[in-house]
Amino acid sequence: MAVPSDYLSYERSIRHREKHIDIVAVIMIVLGAIEVLIGLAVSGLFVFAGLESGQGDPALRIVFPLMAVFVLLVSLALSIWQFLTGWGLHRRTRAARISTYVLGGLFCLNPMLIPVGIYALWAVAGEIANMAFGSFAPARPAPPVAQGVHSDPVNRQPTPLPPEPRTRR
Repeated sequence: MAVPSDYLSYERSIRHREKHIDIVAVIMIVLGAIEVLIGLAVSGLFVFAGLESGQGDPALRIVFPLMAVFVLLVSLALSIWQFLTGWGLHRRTRAARISTYVLGGLFCLNPMLIPVGIYALWAVAGEIANMAFGSFAPARPAPPVAQGVHSDPVNRQPTPLPPEPRTRR
């Protein structure tokens, strides 16, 4: 998206992108909560499967609960990551923006979360998002000034530069 040329368009574009960043932040927090619920459900299934099938083989009594703990820890880690990213996006931190790039890429690996991943990547990318996160584009360079003079901003008249100091011997 091209950067608008006038100030009001800048303000409008920044406010518009900030709304999208806030939406992505809420999506991250909600997906983190859903991740915890799914992790609990899958862990419960592993524990239940271990209790049912482990009556004949004692090794299965150990393997299934270990798998349940592993799934639960991974889902908790991902959900905490998503929650912290959402919280950081609300506060407009740079770490949350970088984390959104990573999570957006991971979401694109899941066929059900591809639209969420693309939307998250779009919301935090570009010059308008840079401005929404507080880093502004550098100002346009000043027009070139003749060698040996500099401009006076008050009078808008070129004034000569002071002479170079002489070196003492």
